[in-house]
Amino acid sequence: MRLNTRVSAVEAAGDHWRVVDAEGQEITARDLVLAVPAPQALDLLSSWGDRTRGHEAIELLLREIGFVSTLTVLALYPAGGTAPEWDMWYPEDSAILQLISHDSSKRDRPARISLVLQALPAWSRRSWDARVADWSEAMLEEVGRLAGRWAAEPEEVRTHRWRFARIGSGGDLAGPMMVTLAGGRRLAFVGDGFHPGGGVQAAWRAGRELAQRILEER
Repeated sequence: MRLNTRVSAVEAAGDHWRVVDAEGQEITARDLVLAVPAPQALDLLSSWGDRTRGHEAIELLLREIGFVSTLTVLALYPAGGTAPEWDMWYPEDSAILQLISHDSSKRDRPARISLVLQALPAWSRRSWDARVADWSEAMLEEVGRLAGRWAAEPEEVRTHRWRFARIGSGGDLAGPMMVTLAGGRRLAFVGDGFHPGGGVQAAWRAGRELAQRILEER
């Protein structure tokens, strides 16, 4: 297992795959599973040299999966401060925030209170190219209006433009995809876009389904 490793290329090597990381190190395997958003999988496949009908069919399917982007803020507060009584909140009266997650509720003894704020897709599109300071401040002001002034004044803020946040409505496939290519090497795709409904439940179910299929074929 290698963590924090950026893959720069995927290459066909006879009956195996060769995966090359950003530092030029190689890993070879017969089976390759890509559990990344479809646009990122397509970027990796662009480095694969042998253009076949199977390759083109895979690309067509992957391009059918649409994504919704969202601006995201992680807000951190002192451990002894006010802790929300809820775990997840979808504020219906907000024109900015789609959800507020009490992220530190997932831990028994969190070092700090943490909230994850995700903006509505339409608001994210309008604000995507604005300065980080502008859209993050607007999101904090909104969570302060909704949850109380304390929420607008974190001691630390981390921001992220989450380009592939969620699967677009109706853009999911019926199940994980696995194809056998020349030489017997296999290529599979899995994630929240490969099971109906989207979200973490879809990703989990698709992963289990693909794992079972690989085990049965072995």
